[in-house]
Amino acid sequence: MKKIKILIIGLLMIIIAVINGTIALTTVQAVPTKEEVYENAPKGLNLDDFMLVPSSYKYDSGTATIPSSGSKIYDNSKYPTDIIQLISKDSTRPTQIGSLWGNINTDGSGNRTYNYFDLSRKQEVSAWIYNGDSDASGHVIDGFAFVLQNDSLKDQAISRRKGIPVGGETLGVWGTNNSLGIQNSVAIEFDRIANQANTAAGNLDSNNYSTPSGIIGAAQSMSNKHISWNYPGLLNSYTGTDVMIHKRTPSSLTNNIYMSGYDGVSNRPGTTTDDPKDAWRHIKINYTPPAAGTTVGKLEYKFNDKYQDGTDKGINSQDRGSMDIDTSYFNAPDNKVYWGFTAATGSVGGGDKDKVTSGPADVAMVIEKMPAIVDLKSDVVLTDLNNNETSTITTPVETYDGDDLKFEYTLEYTGGISETGEVKTKMALPDSKYVDYAADSDGNIGAIIYTNADGSVTKQVPISASQLEDMVVTVPGATADDPPTEKTIKGLNLTIDTIKTLKNKVSVDIYGKAKSPANDKVAVTKVSSEHTAYQSDNYTGDVMSPAFTINNDALEITNTNDLDQTLTVNDEAFFQGTIKHSKDSIFDEANNLVATIQSYDQSGKPLKTYKDTTTVVKSGATQGNFDISAPLTGLAAGETYTFKVTFSDDSKRVSNTLIYTVKVEENKKLVITKKDFQKYVVVEKGNALALNVNLAYEDGKSNVDSTKIKTYLKIDDGEYTEAGVADEQNAKTIVFGRSIDTSTLTPGEHTLSVYANEQKENSNILEYTFKVVENGLTLTSAKEVINVKNNNPVTLNWNVAYNDEVDDGSQNVAMKVKQNTLQIKNEGDTEFRDFDIYINKPEANDPSFAKPVDNLSKTPSFELNPIRFQGGNSQMGLLKEGRNEIRFSVKSNGLTSNVVTVYVDVPHLTLQLASPTKDLYTTSVQGSILLDYSYDYLEDQEYLTDLTITPTQLLSSYELNGQSSEEIYAVKQDDINDKNFKSRVWLGEFSGLKVGNDYSLKSTIRDPYNRRSAPYEFNLHIVDKYTKLNVDDAEFKDIGPLDKVDSYIHRQGLWNVSVTEVGTKWDLTAQSDGLSSTDYEGYHKDLIFMDANKVVHNLQGGSEIASQDVPIKNQDQTTNLAKDWSDDEGILLVNQKPDLSGEYQGQINWLLKDVPE
Repeated sequence: MKKIKILIIGLLMIIIAVINGTIALTTVQAVPTKEEVYENAPKGLNLDDFMLVPSSYKYDSGTATIPSSGSKIYDNSKYPTDIIQLISKDSTRPTQIGSLWGNINTDGSGNRTYNYFDLSRKQEVSAWIYNGDSDASGHVIDGFAFVLQNDSLKDQAISRRKGIPVGGETLGVWGTNNSLGIQNSVAIEFDRIANQANTAAGNLDSNNYSTPSGIIGAAQSMSNKHISWNYPGLLNSYTGTDVMIHKRTPSSLTNNIYMSGYDGVSNRPGTTTDDPKDAWRHIKINYTPPAAGTTVGKLEYKFNDKYQDGTDKGINSQDRGSMDIDTSYFNAPDNKVYWGFTAATGSVGGGDKDKVTSGPADVAMVIEKMPAIVDLKSDVVLTDLNNNETSTITTPVETYDGDDLKFEYTLEYTGGISETGEVKTKMALPDSKYVDYAADSDGNIGAIIYTNADGSVTKQVPISASQLEDMVVTVPGATADDPPTEKTIKGLNLTIDTIKTLKNKVSVDIYGKAKSPANDKVAVTKVSSEHTAYQSDNYTGDVMSPAFTINNDALEITNTNDLDQTLTVNDEAFFQGTIKHSKDSIFDEANNLVATIQSYDQSGKPLKTYKDTTTVVKSGATQGNFDISAPLTGLAAGETYTFKVTFSDDSKRVSNTLIYTVKVEENKKLVITKKDFQKYVVVEKGNALALNVNLAYEDGKSNVDSTKIKTYLKIDDGEYTEAGVADEQNAKTIVFGRSIDTSTLTPGEHTLSVYANEQKENSNILEYTFKVVENGLTLTSAKEVINVKNNNPVTLNWNVAYNDEVDDGSQNVAMKVKQNTLQIKNEGDTEFRDFDIYINKPEANDPSFAKPVDNLSKTPSFELNPIRFQGGNSQMGLLKEGRNEIRFSVKSNGLTSNVVTVYVDVPHLTLQLASPTKDLYTTSVQGSILLDYSYDYLEDQEYLTDLTITPTQLLSSYELNGQSSEEIYAVKQDDINDKNFKSRVWLGEFSGLKVGNDYSLKSTIRDPYNRRSAPYEFNLHIVDKYTKLNVDDAEFKDIGPLDKVDSYIHRQGLWNVSVTEVGTKWDLTAQSDGLSSTDYEGYHKDLIFMDANKVVHNLQGGSEIASQDVPIKNQDQTTNLAKDWSDDEGILLVNQKPDLSGEYQGQINWLLKDVPE
């Protein structure tokens, strides 16, 4: 709990009280006096004339003044530092005001200089403030304020009411709505009393807050002992009439802070007295300038943030806040303003919630840091030298037991009007229980290093281990209510030379080794931050070292092979051992172990660094093995070298170091000789060239270890490439065998060079000559160009022979020819495509028909079919119209042939379909009709589709009644290879056909090359029955002198007396009056009809010629009756008597009629 004390100043009393019959004794301890407090003031700056403390304040008009309570106390013989008192308890004035300001001078050019606050740069102000005794003493001041101002009154700037300086709750900076406070200013107030009595006589702290945007919940209420801020010179900072009601930003409001005396300070363990040092409270102000293009900067404050020795208090004990301020309100074009503090007391306390009285109390300040005098940037960084991880106060790092550590404390001069003077440095080092500050061989643990702005070192002062001394430091309590304790640790008292040049830097580097406390189990030890204080005449500062942790589960490696090795210049140094964690914890799955091998020469100069990531410890294991190496290439024989081996893991821990000593001796000479290689070899390009060599040492005594040998090959003038050794051997002579790739070599002679290398030493070089030929086989084709004359399969004939230049024994082996490459590209294609050879004409049930042909003869032959060829193997249907390019090569016994291209030119032709019939008659809508066709190719009438092979080479398709049929094979009626064929159309494929309707039937044919004819159109008539007579003009033979009277003159040629019929019985009769001379009247010849029975029928009266008793069904049929007449049958001319010669003409009347059923 926070401690409230009952204090009687200056007396030690024993109060005796009787409670329930017993006597209770309470001891009340005297509060330290002001003198004691001043005598124990923290060390601050020598103020000289850097600060202005007005002794009085003028009225706005006239010559009257009001005294200031402020005064300088510069008595270094009595007090440890310069002190400025702002309010005095000893004053008889109940209302007091005081202020202090940085001293700003103006040079001859009107420029403001000296101790100003620069709004364009980061700035820092820090001080120690004494606010009198605790609240329980009965009188407290109203408070104090940190102020930045550009008031025209300069150091006379102070709170005023109607032109008269006033104190009380103004805190020396605030005004009212009609009598504003310090102009062009911003103030952070530390206000003890929340004056909220709403009377005309009282000055009030407003509790009227509006909730800022983004804040959820009600606005925060004002309380006693608060920190807040605003712009004292702005009207909108106030409300009310003649009362000081100023608004503050709720997000920066802090209530219930400890301000006075020893409030919130618990006695240290082992004592009941107040320590006068604890009366001083630290305040720190940081400023960040506006970003480019804006006028809004940031002020941040810390109050009660550290102990007097500089140790940071716990975060819960500190009061912090920040606010965005608009720098345009300063009206300072040069960005230079006054900085300082104001304080006041004497307000009417009628509204105070604690009922305390505002009155005289001591308020004093020690200035610790001023922005314009000396500006130093201080920092401290911890580096784990094992893994190069760095840690700052905000970014802690985990170290491991035994890690080498470096603490680097830096001071950099970043500006100011003065040099620092000698900087006394009191450096409390991280506890030596956890860091071993062991001296180096010179007895030093570090150095002070001075560098210029360019980084060059100007001075280096060693720090001896003997300079370490005991220091008592403050340890913050575990909570805000717990008192601090003290501990003794090692530290250094150092003196740093004055720093005065921009960007010059001083670095104090301290080295140590992480030291984890003894523990059998895995443990992580936290090492706390420690304080360093810098003190000079013009600069005071401090810094905390980074906190860090030490993990005691370090990485440990142990060697299992010799630490001292003797090797040759061609050898590798091997480092073998075990790896584990010091506490035997298990390795996880991704341990990511990295070995680092650093080599050194005999003088200790570092040489090469090797990294190796091959070591992996099985997940879940507590120990693993490593076997790593480093080549001795480049190391001199006769020298001794040092190799240091460490391991690191993904947790960034680094193991202990194993140190190996390697002595390097001269190497033995390695000799390479030929083995089983002909003097001159010819090899086909792409085939491997077999190489075998012997490797031995020149002395003939030492064994050759193939694991230490590398071989190198090159061909012609190329670069040597590593070839390796085929298998592991260890003998006086080992054999190296290698197959040489010839696929990239050009045909012709080549030189192969080979040598061996054992680490640094090379053997002699062997050279071989060999010849590369493009192909070991020669392939030729019977024809280069084949011009296709029909739609039959195209045969391609080839011949395979050995290339005479090849001398590898292949000619003595029976040739086993196989397809190597086989490709085709049809006209219009951009790329060739692969295909295989298949049997084209299968035997019955031949299973090989479905498989590619594997073995070929020396005279391969195969057929390619048109793309839609019927009756052959569909796999070979590859030819199309136009130019077809076939590329073929073969292989046999490891050799390949050249690629030969054959061109198969298929003409582009127009397929034409024709029929002797135009009109078709049928009585059925389901039956079939057999149609007569002929085809031709317009551009080449000799070109044929051989339907004698299979009639399926032509396919017919039909379109009828808006519907299309499937394709139907052509029908060849005889074995004659002509262009006539038949095809059948099935009317049942077409729906919607009706008797009595006429239709258009279109027919198209397609040949094996997918040439398609234009449609041929039939007129299809679906009827109940139909008959039609077709007769042509006809002639009789001439009557010769040998023809007898009354003989019959035969017909000339075959007459056309055709009946087209379907579904009808009919009779055909003929009537004729005979023939008459066209030249002479009265000359006449009769016509008769001679039937099959040789019965003569005179046509003059008409005669039946033929009849049909059984109707033709389905499809119409046309019969030429004259075709069945012999020369002595049918219609004949009667040679009745000799007549005059000449032409005779006549007419035959035909009558075809249906016969009723």
